[in-house]
Amino acid sequence: MGERINPPQSLTYYNAKTRRLEKRELKLGRGKITIINFWMTDCEPCRHELPALLHLQRQLSQGLRPELVFVSEDTGAEEILDFQGKSGLAFDTYVSEGGEMRRLLKIRDLPTTVVVDGAGRMTGCISGQLDSAKIDILLFLSALIAISG
Repeated sequence: MGERINPPQSLTYYNAKTRRLEKRELKLGRGKITIINFWMTDCEPCRHELPALLHLQRQLSQGLRPELVFVSEDTGAEEILDFQGKSGLAFDTYVSEGGEMRRLLKIRDLPTTVVVDGAGRMTGCISGQLDSAKIDILLFLSALIAISG
């Protein structure tokens, strides 16, 4: 932890509004705290925590708070399209085909949620399914990072 994260130049990105795949860079740092949730469609705990995380994402979008992004570790975007169609949960997600991002951050378990500070360094990590207490810890950690600059 503490080292700058340099994500791959281009990841596949699923845009839920347009229902299209595109290539997009995952920009970390830029003075903004980012919470990244790593998930997979066949991961039961991942699927259970998604509604709470999507609710949190809507709350965070209401101001200058941490950004919450999703990175799927599925082998291809087709699984995500199928999952979102069947579950009724529509959300944007990066797709780290082949587990590139997971290896980069040395993540072993799914789901895992990490906090990246404004300089692009991983400063916190929670493995396992998030509940309301763990979400509060993420927000508290993000606030401490923001205060310490």
